Amino acid sequence: MAADRFLKENGLALTTSVNRADFYYVPFYRFCGMALDYIASTVVEQQQIDFNEEIADSVVLSKKLQLKGKNFDVTIPAITDAGFGLTTLGIRPAAVPLYSFCPADIPAGAKIVNANVDCGSIVQLAQNLHSVNTNLYNQGKVLYSAMIGEQISLIYFPIWALIHQQGSNQKTIFVDALARRAYAQIDGAFELGDNLHQVIEPITITPSRHQCPNCGADLEDKPFSLYYPCTNCKRAYMLAPNGYRQIHPKTANSTKTAPFWRFPLELKGRETYKTVMDYSKILVSELSFLRKEKRDNPFYLYSPAFYAPDVGRWAEMALRLLKSQPHDQLVEKIPVAGPDLAIEQNEAKQMAAFIWKVAMTRYRKAQKDEFQVDELSLPDGEIVWLPLEDENLLSKSRNYHQVNVVSR
Repeated sequence: MAADRFLKENGLALTTSVNRADFYYVPFYRFCGMALDYIASTVVEQQQIDFNEEIADSVVLSKKLQLKGKNFDVTIPAITDAGFGLTTLGIRPAAVPLYSFCPADIPAGAKIVNANVDCGSIVQLAQNLHSVNTNLYNQGKVLYSAMIGEQISLIYFPIWALIHQQGSNQKTIFVDALARRAYAQIDGAFELGDNLHQVIEPITITPSRHQCPNCGADLEDKPFSLYYPCTNCKRAYMLAPNGYRQIHPKTANSTKTAPFWRFPLELKGRETYKTVMDYSKILVSELSFLRKEKRDNPFYLYSPAFYAPDVGRWAEMALRLLKSQPHDQLVEKIPVAGPDLAIEQNEAKQMAAFIWKVAMTRYRKAQKDEFQVDELSLPDGEIVWLPLEDENLLSKSRNYHQVNVVSR
């Protein structure tokens, strides 16, 4: 039915008989992350300059600085052109539930196409694609960019290759097995070389439960979190390469908190910059009007340790923290439930360095080498749970998942 509908809509002759129907799982790389860009846009303003004679316009050019963020999610074929006629899956990865392969799910006779494109080249291609899109839709120059929480995964998309007869000729129609619609037709019977596909036995992975290293109690099942508190013995852990490492969480006394990384920043040049008062000499507009009791406190760069559906608002919040330098009274205890701590320290350092560059853009003095900061120059930080009063961001972030894998 899908094949005949496609032929009819395109004014082609309908099938007289189906010779063969092959079912393929075609691999695509999925690349996603939180894309951040600080853009200097050129704004054109027209002003009337003469009201007595013929009106003439003078054009005034000005720069508008914009901090933009979005969830970047693209799919790119993981095979060289094999004739399936798909260059991307569009928005499907975000809209369609993805399941882990297990033997019971794979129909008999299905052909699983092997990926033959290098993963590293896909990452570079995806980054270039984001860059092109940013320049295309924003009239201006991108000053700084960052991609936080990049993930690349391999997903398999089901496609039927329906080989049918039209008069004396064979044709192949490709049918999207999820949407149940045909999308392309080629002459001849479609064949995929033996070197590109094979039937394989998938491996089923059964994850172990998280258990407290101290008392053995089961820890809460959080598929995307790096932080695991034990409600039994009141200890807290973060995932480490060899298991867990115990941490002593610091949290504000609030019922609405979220995890943040903070990094103490000390710069040395002609002067040493370490406290909020020191940095108020550089970030004049941001820090000069802070309360006096904050001025002797250490200066921190902040990065949210959780993911958010609204990346622009998430980034603006990080910028506000830099400008306000919160020093809430923090206590050592298990924080109240909030967004999952899902961003590791190296990613947080990249975000913190990005926010520093954004804050320093308007200051000519900041272009000196002594004020340059990148993720490699930042010291190790600590996790703190700070108040998050933005109800919309808080509620959506609590339910946000990095990938949309669900169980059957």
